[in-house]
Amino acid sequence: MRQALALPSDVLRITAPLVLQNYDVYHDMIGDESMPLLANPIQVWDQVTFSYIYVEYDLDIATFKLIAECDWEPEHGY
Repeated sequence: MRQALALPSDVLRITAPLVLQNYDVYHDMIGDESMPLLANPIQVWDQVTFSYIYVEYDLDIATFKLIAECDWEPEHGY
């Protein structure tokens, strides 16, 4: 489980814009003072903690979903 959640840096770099988009939505809703500051977009991952992997099958195709908590939305995570 821990190995699967230790994503390679290229995966983190490629997917950072999507996570950053979620961060930006919350930033716009609650404002600067409540949000962790990011000097670089890749730092969004410093605010995310992976919890577990959910595997779903549809027509024999496996879809993996990483479930995580994030510092900017602690009640629901991401």
